[in-house]
Formats: sequence, C-alpha cells, structure tokens
Amino acid sequence: MSRRSVVLVLAVVVGAWATTVAHAQPARGGPGGLLREYQQLLTQVRNQGGDTRQAEQLATQSRVAAQRGKQQQAQQLLQQAVNLLRARTGGTGTAPPATTPPTSGGQAPVYICAFTHHYSGPGGYYASAAEVRTIATFFHQYAIPGTLFFDGILVERLQREDPALFAQINEWKLPLGYHGEETHGPYPVPSDLFAEVYPLREAQGFAGKWSLTTGLEWDEAVRQTTERTTHRVPWIVDEKTRMLDRRREAASDLSRIGGLALVQQAFGRDVSMMPSHALESAPEGYAFRRMSSFGLDQPAVPTAAHALRIYHLDQYVSAVMSIAGAETSIFWYMGRLTSKGDDIGEAGYRLGPLRADLARLDRSRPRLLLMGFSRLQEQEAAPTVRYLNEEFFPRNPGSRWVSGDTLPDCFEPEKGYAPTTADLRALSQALVSSWRGRPPDMVRTPGRDFSLCDAYEALAQALATTAGSGKLPERVELHPLYGPVARDGRASLRGQCSLSLPDVAAAAQAALATFPAEGDRFVPTTTRAGGVTLNAAELLVAMASAVLALSDGGTGPVSVSPATLFPPYGDTLDQVCRPRAVEPLCYTKGQLWTVKPALVRDQAPQPQPQPPTAGPAPAASVGRLLIVFAANLSGSGRCYREEPFGADLYRVTYDLGSGKASDLRRLTSAADSAEWFPALSPDGAFVVYNATRSGARGAANSLRAINMATGADSLLADNGRFPCFSADGTRLAYSMTQGPTHRILVAPVQRDGQGGLQLGQPQVVADQRQGAERVEDPCFFPKGTHLVFHLKQDTRTPAALGTIGVDGAGFGCITPASGAGHATTCPTGVAVAYTLSSNGQAMVLSASGGAWGTPAALPLSTNPADYASLDSRYAGAPQVRASYLEWIAPDLLLATSHGSDAGGKFSFARLYLLQLAGSGGQPRLHDLSGAIEALAGVKGCDFCTADGLPL
Repeated sequence: MSRRSVVLVLAVVVGAWATTVAHAQPARGGPGGLLREYQQLLTQVRNQGGDTRQAEQLATQSRVAAQRGKQQQAQQLLQQAVNLLRARTGGTGTAPPATTPPTSGGQAPVYICAFTHHYSGPGGYYASAAEVRTIATFFHQYAIPGTLFFDGILVERLQREDPALFAQINEWKLPLGYHGEETHGPYPVPSDLFAEVYPLREAQGFAGKWSLTTGLEWDEAVRQTTERTTHRVPWIVDEKTRMLDRRREAASDLSRIGGLALVQQAFGRDVSMMPSHALESAPEGYAFRRMSSFGLDQPAVPTAAHALRIYHLDQYVSAVMSIAGAETSIFWYMGRLTSKGDDIGEAGYRLGPLRADLARLDRSRPRLLLMGFSRLQEQEAAPTVRYLNEEFFPRNPGSRWVSGDTLPDCFEPEKGYAPTTADLRALSQALVSSWRGRPPDMVRTPGRDFSLCDAYEALAQALATTAGSGKLPERVELHPLYGPVARDGRASLRGQCSLSLPDVAAAAQAALATFPAEGDRFVPTTTRAGGVTLNAAELLVAMASAVLALSDGGTGPVSVSPATLFPPYGDTLDQVCRPRAVEPLCYTKGQLWTVKPALVRDQAPQPQPQPPTAGPAPAASVGRLLIVFAANLSGSGRCYREEPFGADLYRVTYDLGSGKASDLRRLTSAADSAEWFPALSPDGAFVVYNATRSGARGAANSLRAINMATGADSLLADNGRFPCFSADGTRLAYSMTQGPTHRILVAPVQRDGQGGLQLGQPQVVADQRQGAERVEDPCFFPKGTHLVFHLKQDTRTPAALGTIGVDGAGFGCITPASGAGHATTCPTGVAVAYTLSSNGQAMVLSASGGAWGTPAALPLSTNPADYASLDSRYAGAPQVRASYLEWIAPDLLLATSHGSDAGGKFSFARLYLLQLAGSGGQPRLHDLSGAIEALAGVKGCDFCTADGLPL
C-alpha cells in the first residue's frame, strides 16, 4: 500500500472514530458535542497550566477502540477524558465560546486549495517535464487555480528539458508553490528537528548533521536559511527512478543562484504557497517571509496529522492539533495564514472519498481542504471537479477554489481590527483570569480571539496614551509584530513585586520605543519597570492589571508575580520535537505569541439575490428569425475568441421550418478591426456592436451603431464593450474599461434625428466593488430593473455571475466562482443561461419559488464527434466548448462553439441555434453556420457571436 493510501485510510478511520464518539452526548451543540467539548476543555486546561496527559491518554485509547469497532468502549473512554478535564477546571469549567463566523445557516464556507508536489511520497522524486506539463494543462483546462510546486533542482531540470514550459505556466496564470531543497533535498537542511530524533527511511542512511539552524543564534539561523534557499545545492538524480541521492552532505554553491531565488527568477514572479516548517524553526519561517510574499503556509510537521503518523507519534496528534483551537483549521502564525493538516483537511481528488470527507466536515468555522493532484488520472479527477463546480459550490455559498494568492482575501487581515476601549477591558480580564504563571496560548474574548502580540501592543498603546491624557483611548491600531526572541523562557522576577500605574505606563512607552519606524518589529524580551526588569510575559500581565485598574477608576498599584515567557503550547513542542539543542525551538516558542484563528471577513458571501418576477411568457418561436452575426465570410482573417480581427457583421433571415437562410447582407467592412458582439434593438431597426481595433498599445474598443435600413454606421461611445438593449429599447447597458478602471454602465438611448442613435448620460451600476478584477458582459432582465453580469474578484479566481439593480443596489452572486462566462436572460425573466470556462458546458440557472435553483446542463454537446458531420475540423479537435449564448426567444438560444487544435488552442468557431422542446421532447440543433455558408457558397468559415429576433 502506498504512503498516500495509508494516509487516506488513517483519515477515514480517525474520522469514523470522531463521528462515532461525537454522538455519545448531545450536549454542547448536537453532533460532535462530546468530541468538541473534549477539545475545548483540553485547550482550556492547557491554557491554565493544568496536567492533561491522563485525559489525552484516555482519548487515544478511545480512538484505538473506535478503530477496532468497539464503539461503546470508545464513547465511555472519551467521556472519562471529558470528566477528568472538567475536574481539572474545578467542575465548572466550560470552554470559551468559539468565534462565530458571519455565515448563514450555521454552515461556514469550505475553501478547496488544489495543488501538486513535484515529488511522490515523503520526497526525493523529481517529475519529468511531461508530468509537470500534464498537470498544468489539467488545471488550465478545468479553470482550477491549482498550485504547482517547484524547487531549484526541478527548475534546473525543466530549463534543460522544456524551457517553454515556464512561459506557458505564466500565460495560464497558475499559482506557484515552493517545496524544495530546504525540506526534501540533500542534507543538512535549514530545519529538520524531527529527523534529529526520528530518522526517516527516506533519508537513505544519511548520518551527518541534519539541521543547519540547531544551536544557532537567531540572526545566524536566519542567515544560513537564506543562504541555503537562494543558492544552488549540488545534486545527483538517478535518471531511471528520478530519485534524489540524499546520502551525502551538500554545501551551497555561493557562486550560483538556486532554491527559491531561482524559482522566482525563472518565472519572473513570486510564489504563493509553501510548506510550513516554522513550528520547528521560527528563524526559517522568518527568513522565508523576508524572501517571499507568499500567502499560505501549507501544513508540515508538526501541524500535519499524517506527518506525525509517519513518525509514529499518534499519541501527540490531539495535543499538536490543538493550536489555535480545536475547531480551527486556518490560523495566523508569524504574519501568514497557516493550515492545520488535520485528518479531513488533506483530501485526494477521487470523488467517493471526497464526498465522505465533505459530509462529515465540521462546518462551525471556515474549513480549508488541501486537494492533492499528484500522479493525476484525469478520468478520476474530472468528475470530482464537475461535482464541486456544479453541485457543491452552488449549494454552499462562499465555498470555492482558492490558492495561496486568493485565500487571504477570504479572511479578515491579521491586523484588520482596531480594539476598542471595551475590547481592552475584555482582553485584560481574559488575560488575568487565565494566567497561571505564564501567558495563555492566545486571548479569547467573547466574539473575538487575539494573539498575545495583539494583546501586548493594544495594552501598551493604551497605557502609553494614558500617560498624556489620563484615560484609556477609544480605539488603538494593531500592526505586524513578531513575538519575543529569547534563548529561554525563564522568569525575570525572583518574587512578587508591586508597580505603580505610572511605572507600568512608562514601561509600555519604553517597549513601544523599541519598535523601529520601518522594518520588522519584535516584542522586546525584557523591559525595565519601576527599577525592576520584567520579561515580556510579566509586563503583559502587568499591563492587563493596570488597564483593569484604570477602567475601574483605580489608582494602583498592581502586583506582578514571576512568569515564564512561553505559553502552554510550547510544552507540546518540547514533547514532540525533542531537539538536540535548545535553539531554534526556543525561538519558535516565542513566536507562539503570534497565533490566533483566522476570522472570515465581515463581508460574508452575499445572500443569494431574489430573482426578478416572471413577466408574461412570450409564445414559442415559429417562422423566421432575423439574425446578425460576426463571421469571416468575405475575408482572410480569423474570427474566433482568440483571433477576432477577421470578423465582420452580417445579417441574415433564417427559416426555422426549412432550416434555410436567405437575404444575406454584409453590414461592416473595416479592414483594421473586429466587429462583433452585436445587440439588436427590440424593433430590429438598429444593431449596436463592439468594434475592436488592434494597436501598439493593445486592443481598443468602442461601441458603434448601424441603422439597419440605411446602413449608416456611427460612434456611440469610446472604450465600450458588450452592449445590451433593455426590452423596451430605451436603455443600453455596456462595459467600459479605462486603464485599471472597469465599470458597467446604463445609459438612455434615443434616435438622434439624423438616422442614428445617441446615448444620454450614463450611470455607473457596477465597478471594482462588485468585482475587483473585472466586471463586464451585462444583460438586462426583461423588466429592465436588474442586470446579470460576469465578474472576477482577482486574476486567479474563476469568474462568477452577479446580479444587481440598475440603481446599483441589491448586488449578489448567483453562481459560484467556477468560471461562469457571458450570461443571457430568458425572455420570461426567470432563467439565466451561461457557459463554464472549465469545460465549455452550456448551463441554465432557473428560478422557482422566489429563489434561484441549482445550475443544470443544457442539451448542447461538448463532444467533437457530435459535430464532425457539420464541419470536418471537428474530427481533429480534442475539445469543443460553447460560448457567447444569446437567448432570443423562450425556446431559442444562439451559441458559438469553439473547437481546439491538437495542441489545445481554440482555433475555429461555428454558430448554432438550440431549439428547446417542452414536455420532454427532443431539442433540435440548427447548423446556422452551414445554412449561411450554403447561401454564400463558401465553406470552413468562422462565426463568433450573434443576436437575433423573431420576425
């Protein structure tokens, strides 16, 4: 059985234990109540400095009993552990209430982060260029922001094997990760304290020095980490097995770039994600934060459950996973989001196990699932992607694909909250009440958690202010701050001492004075106060006592007792890592001051907007249609999405009964531009279109209008795109982009008295507030009160569909961020059709009972074989994708179909009409391109975008 299989089996077994024992006692919140109470009490007793070893042993025995099928025994053992922890709190202890995320229905979002390592198993395997290209292509084709991991060795190999791959990955905008020589390469590495005590078989018998940083001062440990990850490390790879030779020490070649620096140089951009070994070595984590702006620490030892089991440390899983709280899977540590690699937090891409994981996932807080795609099997991965995009995400608002680039956008910034006077008092009360000769792991107040660094700075600022004003401030600001760097955590005081309030305020001012105006800031390890030296923990509790005294109107003094510097979780690291030397673990225990749960942003996913009410249903279409379309019937240029500059506009009449076209006329003939995205006025008298001209500074767009009777062509607006008329023809919606600014506008439209059209004063309906990266492609609902439009929050997040009132109110997303393309509304007003960029499937989202339903696939094939008889180019097209739907009658949808070449590039386009059938009848596909080509006497032309009206 492979290591990955073992991990998955363990995850299922442990998950089964958790699910079984969780129902032993329904108190504290129903399913999961007993297990949740155990985890919360465990954290509380630890924070109070209590002994939890016996309770943890009982919990381990409970897990083993559940694995053996002895469910009643498992429940009894866990109940004993809970009872023991209750006794440790004096019989009255209850875990602090968890911060509740602002989500609806009690279901916090699930964020799924897709990634692939370049190695297989615990490390040492180096993928071929073909393997890397295959997974990158999969992520691109399915519109997944999947992270590709690299290190300096892999980059060197790819530069020889497939140098074009770097530009291709950049073009596809796939996020980058770094998982390199520092963890899995030749030894020694910057931090491998685990391996000092628990040697791995994968080390191939290496017996030299393991960690570069053990026993070093902070600055030297940071320097050596930086040196190792910015310079080349000599390497040997067996080209048959592609396994790295890890038996010998390798010194950095300071004459050549390598490691993280080489990855950044090769791609010309930063990485977004890397495995976190910072809980072994804070100097390593700090060094990486100075070299890279990555957004997410992927879990590694010791915060990954599977890693603890690889080292046969099952007895420590519960203790290690308690960091930041039992129900938290995403937390802040040293200024970066960090994930717990808990039992359900690391998912594979096979659909069955994933469904099971999602079904039993604790949704009381936002969850992150890291989905590994190593050794990809597309036939197994594709159904999983479709399930997530088409079923899970639509049913779970806020849930979506994320990467290290986009995950931080889902959460409140680490220092995004400014504590108030009430917060200062609550902070102080929580600190003083939980103090047991050391600081707690973090400060939990009703509704909000603070790191020790947050508390230290907030209280110091408040007391420094009182020195001048005599009263506590209404609000204080928080800033990036690292914990104290100390060689040990011993108390500075030898006994209890008394300090006046002015002494504590002066010490707070002195601590703040150590912070530089620019650069990184650290909590000072010691500070003088009233003639004595306090370590950071002693000053922290002194400041909390002083704030309580001030808020109660007291004048002091306050009493301070000796306190150790490190919080209780530091003892867990001592038990698990057991390094040969104190450093760098002591520095890591100081950085535990930066831990706190990540809080979902206040702007939680918008509630699903109510769909517009239905208008009178137009009759089903019969007879003839007026269609205006873009094609290259008369030119040599190309006319498809990627190369539109051969497009001209034409009009044609199409007979639904006979399937024949007539009355073909060319409307535009500009040689230097593409004329496409036509929008017919409801009376058929005008067509407004998007004119795209190519220039030295890129494409320039404008909106132009054609009088269908006279052929007169006039400019309506510069910088405009994607026009759409309201159903009554009195307004025009369109997109406008000017530099970084993008907006959706609605303007009155009327005849200008000279046979043309003119726009009145436009009003902004949507902008960066609705889609930070892009808002475009608006389409009116029939009643004209709302629009549906295409939006993207950032460059790496797939697009979604939003709706908004024409007055700019009532914005909300009606689809997940899964690559929703150009949308069109049904003439009845209660359905929206669009396509998915991941697979080109045409989708329909219908409203029923005053709410939007679940997206469903339209009967429009994406199989090239189904079109081969209509155009021979489909026979050699690996992929077909629908795009640019236009709903022209309740039962008629125009669709452009793009086909790809053998290399995967979409290189031709055709136009079809999908005629839907009611009462279970079979839909009919009209080959509009074929009918128009038969009329024009040509073949093999391209058609891209169209609009139409029943005649």
